[in-house]
Amino acid sequence: MADTRALRLNEGDAFLEEARREANRSTRVIFATRSPSCSLAAVPLAQAADCTILCVSPGSTSLAATRATIEHIGRTHFRGSLLVGPPAAPKARP
Repeated sequence: MADTRALRLNEGDAFLEEARREANRSTRVIFATRSPSCSLAAVPLAQAADCTILCVSPGSTSLAATRATIEHIGRTHFRGSLLVGPPAAPKARP
């Protein structure tokens, strides 16, 4: 599992190369990205994956943003979608 939500566009190729090495060893690679509207690296990563799952937060992800994501990545790359809750608020320190 790789959290690529903070991945910069210039780091995408290095990440993809590492993911390919892992995949060649029959290892499954799962990664999470930010929305393409927040991270340009999300589009080539999603397009390079064997499949993509769209995660949407009801109430915080607009229908227009969801449609734009599908259009930028390409409908054929998606295998399904998940409704996910919003990120938890940070806990206050005592």
